[in-house]
Amino acid sequence: MRRLITMFFLVVVSGFVVGQEPIINELMSSNSSSIQDYEGYYSDWIEIYNPSNEIINLEGYYLSDEIANPQKWVFPEVQLAPFEYLVVFASGKDLVVGDEIHTNFKIKQSGELLLFSNPGAEVLHEITPIEIPTDYTLACIPDGDVQNMLISIASPNYSNIEWFDVVSSHISGHYQNEIELVLSTENQNVEIYYTLNGELPSQNSNLFSSPIILNKENHFPSQFSYIPTTPLEGPWPLPAFIWNEPEDVKRVHVLRYAVFQNGSLVGKVKSNTYFVEEDSEEDYSFPVLSLITDSLNLFQYDTGIYIPGKLFDEFGFQWYPYGNYRERGEEWERNVHVAFFETDHHLAFESDAGMRIRGAGSTANPQKSFAVYFKNKYGKKKIEHQVFPESDLEDYKRLIFRSSGNDFLNTHFRDALLQDLLSSLDLELQRYRPTIVFMNGEYWGIHNVREKYDEYYFKYHFDIHEDSVNVLNSVDGLEEGHESNYPEINEFLASSDMSLESSYQYIDERVDIPNLIDFLIAEIYYANYDWPCNNYRKWRTNEPGSKWRFLINDLDLSFGFSSDSPWDKESLDHAFENGDSWPNCGVSNHLFRKMMGNQRFEDEFLERFIYHMENTFNSNTVIDKIDEFKELFEPEMEEHISRWSYPSSITEWYSEIEVMKDFAKRRPCFMKNHIMEYFELDEFDFNCDSLNDIDHNYITADFKIYPNPNNGEYVYLEYFKKDGSQFNVDIFSSQGTLVFSQNIENRKTPIHVSGLSNGIYLMRVRNSKYQFQYKLVISK
Repeated sequence: MRRLITMFFLVVVSGFVVGQEPIINELMSSNSSSIQDYEGYYSDWIEIYNPSNEIINLEGYYLSDEIANPQKWVFPEVQLAPFEYLVVFASGKDLVVGDEIHTNFKIKQSGELLLFSNPGAEVLHEITPIEIPTDYTLACIPDGDVQNMLISIASPNYSNIEWFDVVSSHISGHYQNEIELVLSTENQNVEIYYTLNGELPSQNSNLFSSPIILNKENHFPSQFSYIPTTPLEGPWPLPAFIWNEPEDVKRVHVLRYAVFQNGSLVGKVKSNTYFVEEDSEEDYSFPVLSLITDSLNLFQYDTGIYIPGKLFDEFGFQWYPYGNYRERGEEWERNVHVAFFETDHHLAFESDAGMRIRGAGSTANPQKSFAVYFKNKYGKKKIEHQVFPESDLEDYKRLIFRSSGNDFLNTHFRDALLQDLLSSLDLELQRYRPTIVFMNGEYWGIHNVREKYDEYYFKYHFDIHEDSVNVLNSVDGLEEGHESNYPEINEFLASSDMSLESSYQYIDERVDIPNLIDFLIAEIYYANYDWPCNNYRKWRTNEPGSKWRFLINDLDLSFGFSSDSPWDKESLDHAFENGDSWPNCGVSNHLFRKMMGNQRFEDEFLERFIYHMENTFNSNTVIDKIDEFKELFEPEMEEHISRWSYPSSITEWYSEIEVMKDFAKRRPCFMKNHIMEYFELDEFDFNCDSLNDIDHNYITADFKIYPNPNNGEYVYLEYFKKDGSQFNVDIFSSQGTLVFSQNIENRKTPIHVSGLSNGIYLMRVRNSKYQFQYKLVISK
């Protein structure tokens, strides 16, 4: 029975010549700890085994990773005694040093063909492509067998006897029918323990003794979704994003298992995810990421990274509630198993990895963003998968799974959409892909997979060595790299007459000016309030002639997000203000302010602005993109809202999308007027009237409601309006039910809300030309 179960996981090899010929007995395609070569490197390696009673001279035998070139690398003269092993390093070095042999090719971890041929060019052994986890090997068990299996304990130059490995009869994946899962090991003197809730197995866990039945109905009960991830009481703004207990949470099966001997864990803990579904109606339109980690990593009071925990008790509220989730660095990285399933259900990649919470103020939201780090010490040193279909990149060491940051409360796609609008420009952007996440088998909602700006982003995008990249933050601090010439640029800006052409040329030799202008226009047009004293970074390489370029990052507080970023935001003033605190600080926009003193730069800036308003930010183009995102997210939003309670209802989600559309319609003409006023222009060659039929002479300041939170008596609406205009105020419950309606004749009219109970409401203010939405908190 054990032999039959083990055979389930064997990879049948083709082209093997039965007899006493040598064979590929073991191979490792990602080596971080098994054996080192003469230079101390952990190179890939291939083990050749002589199963015969005769000495075999391998001279003239071949190894290759190309079917069109089976004689790619030839063995030197080397004698292989009966039942002896020979390790050959697949390092690409193509040399012989003493007894050490190196091929002229490497082995791709994600899997590639491997051929072993005799001097007559007859293929003796063919290994079909298979992905091999870091420090695992594909090995013949027993030695010289015609079939291979993945094992976790390498045995270079020794027999492949895997005493402490455990094998599951079913790999991670989707199954239409109930499965009977069997765990097995070759060692008769050990026990297998397993868990079904993500916890690490121990001798207090389930002892495997009979098949584990997994079906659509018998999921492990939800536990972790009912652990609060924010404080449960406190001052504003906590009521706007406080954690709410979900009503129901979908489950999938997760399994963790390991071998124990004499009371001790021996070997590695393994983790699998199983979707057992009877029909395709339960499929998600997004890919699915399964995270499996011991709950203490997330929810332990002292060290759990997903909760307020000890640090909230120590530091309390600092506008946003501080918590364990605000800590950074490797000390707050936690081990997690990740499995990524594409929409067609196939398992794209699976590995142990590191996980860190990501973000600043948005970490206080119930759903957190996190980054996944692929490292040798966990499993794969990188993944090799086309995560973003529109990109050719397949190598990633780090990925962000973003809860949409501050926009978690609104559309859940604002930053992704606004970056996508810029995809045709010469700007560095973070690609996105919405994904459904399960945490320890429990539905955890929509997260947008994003690229992480770090040294590996530049390595894989631009083929730049990771040690050659320098990244500066908003206040010119070195974030990545080792050197920076930026202080010299700041000194020049401060001491030079920037109106001169020679000054322009000096900056042009050091800064990518077209890139800078596009970057500025995007931030200004989007009315990004959380900038430039935040979310502003620049980069260059150490190569001679490399220029500073600018990174688009975190556009959540933009494009109508709040009263700080309305369509009539005078964002040129915001961008060039010489302030001394967030969201402005003089050091962050020093370059912008000084360059605006150069007429050539100003002309290029204005000319480019016209292009973007006619093309990139054309109202119809932007609205089409918003509709595209709405259609993309709509099938998954109901379940996400049910899980997290934000936005408060699908109705509110639709309203938030309408806010963005309203911004797209109104922004062009306001921006034209703002530019003309700011630069004191008599004309600006942009015809905004052709875009829509809005009354552009009607300019309104920000609407504000106060007090908010409210004690349940009166709410006042502050606004500036043209004589004779009226507004209707509608208030909706978190379930989308209209609970209040009143017509407002003037700004002094009180809005009576004494009939509303405590809670969060959506307040909509509108007339024939305008519509605004606000969250109203009643706290009596």
